[in-house]
Amino acid sequence: MRALATLLAILLSACRPEPAEPTVERTPAERLAALGEIASSTHQPIEIAGRVTGAGVHFFAQYDPANETLIYELKTPQGTERIVVDPESAIRSVPGGSDLAVNRESVMPNGKNWPYGCRMAAPFLDAIDGYAATIHSFHIEAATPPEGAEGVDSLAWFELRLNRDKAHDLLLLEFSKVSELKIGVDQKSGRLKSLISMPEKGEPTPTEIRAE
Repeated sequence: MRALATLLAILLSACRPEPAEPTVERTPAERLAALGEIASSTHQPIEIAGRVTGAGVHFFAQYDPANETLIYELKTPQGTERIVVDPESAIRSVPGGSDLAVNRESVMPNGKNWPYGCRMAAPFLDAIDGYAATIHSFHIEAATPPEGAEGVDSLAWFELRLNRDKAHDLLLLEFSKVSELKIGVDQKSGRLKSLISMPEKGEPTPTEIRAE
């Protein structure tokens, strides 16, 4: 009988679940990186179209890192700017002007230099690299959803604060015009849907760049 009791105790002990590991909450940067993993695993290459809300400005970008190609179009009321990049060259076309060969390295994403030539589409294209350039250049913090933006509840919101020790010089210049920068990322696809900035000077009216 004692042997049976001992065997039963051993079996019960073996079936007892291990104590659960304490839950460690991910940092905002880790959350953004996880969303980037979703995006980068399902969108190779990447294509994005978007607009500046209420400004009559639209953009389109198609980026294939494997073939080192990029097509970017920026449409404004003044006309369409176009950049076409292949492994050998980069050509920029503007209304009323001749095609111009430009420095390929200045317009091709490289994982860290976030504000390359096609700035309007840059943060949206960064999804293909798991938001590596964004995480490199900014301190990532949790953010409250901005008021009035489209579909805010379906997005994960982050505030970006410039990392002055790592950010590219061009980004330092661009960010001097902005007092606040928030991004909204789709929680299912991992794709960036909204970028909202608050100007440093002038009327405190936010500008939204929105993926269509």
